[in-house]
Amino acid sequence: DAQRQMLILEELGCQQPEFLVSLGAVHMSRREYGEAIVSFRHAKAMGAPAGEWEQLLGESLHRTGRLEEADRVYLAVLDTAKQQRSRLLCGLAAIRLQQQRYEEAVQFCLQALKERPVKSRALYFLGLAGVRMGNHEGAVRAFERFAEKQKHRVAPYRWLERYAREAGNDDEADRYNLRAREILENRRLLQLEKQRRKAAEH
Repeated sequence: DAQRQMLILEELGCQQPEFLVSLGAVHMSRREYGEAIVSFRHAKAMGAPAGEWEQLLGESLHRTGRLEEADRVYLAVLDTAKQQRSRLLCGLAAIRLQQQRYEEAVQFCLQALKERPVKSRALYFLGLAGVRMGNHEGAVRAFERFAEKQKHRVAPYRWLERYAREAGNDDEADRYNLRAREILENRRLLQLEKQRRKAAEH
C-alpha cells in the first residue's frame, strides 16, 4: 500500500521535503511519534514550506512528553494558522494542565470554544481545570456540556457521578454510573461483532 511504499522510499534515503512531510504523517498515523519528529524536523531543514505538518510536529512532541518544545511549536503556528486554531488552543490547554498552570489552561479552553463553540475537547479540559482548581460547579457544567456532545465517552460520566455522590445525590449518581456502564457494554458488544466479522472473512 501507499504507506509501505513510503517506508521503502525512506529506507532508500529519499530526501525531498514534500516526501519527508508525508513520511512524518505516516509515522504519526502509526503512532511512531519519535520517527515523526525526525521526519518533520528533517523536512524543515530541507526547506519544507510552512503548513499543517508543523502542527503535527507539535503534537508528536507533546505525545512524547516534550512539553516545552511542543508549546513553542504550537504558539509559533498559532500566530499564522488560518485553520485548526481551536485544535492548537486545545493542545496548549492540555500542556498547561500537565504543567499545573490551570488558569492559563482555562483561558486557552475559552479561546478554543470562542473559535469553535462545538469543540468538545476544550469542554473536557475545562472540566479538568475546574477539578484541579477546586471549582466543582464549573467542572460539573463543563462535563455536562461535554457529555451532551460526546455521548459515547465514559470519562465525563465518571466525574459527574463522583460529584453527585459528594453532594449526596445518589439517584443522580446512579444514573451517571448506569450511563457509563452502558457505554462500556456497547463498546464490548461492538468489539465482539468486529471480531466475529473478521473471523467470518477468514
